[in-house]
Amino acid sequence: MRMVRGDGICNEYGALNDPLKILGVERSLFFLSLVFALVLFIAMDGLLLACAGFALSWLAGRVTTAYDDRFVAVIRETLRNPGGWYDAADYGSPPWVVIIEGAGAGAGGRSRGGG
Repeated sequence: MRMVRGDGICNEYGALNDPLKILGVERSLFFLSLVFALVLFIAMDGLLLACAGFALSWLAGRVTTAYDDRFVAVIRETLRNPGGWYDAADYGSPPWVVIIEGAGAGAGGRSRGGG
């Protein structure tokens, strides 16, 4: 089934709809785990601790990405619009509006007489 319209949805190539993953982890979570490991390395001056911190945060990111690969996008949208609701099936409002007017009183529609 093809979608009528969606922001950022590519109907022809489904792989383009998936978020970018690095080593099986969503890109933002991967860079977050790298920064976490770098902070551990600088603060504690231990390479083994930094590697362990990276491995644990990478594993947490891997589990999160396997559970919901749009997790970061949902959190980002929630932070951007805290009063709004997230709807996974909402692809935005369509750019067009269909107005159906009756063809006349004989066709079962309402006629709009001017007089």
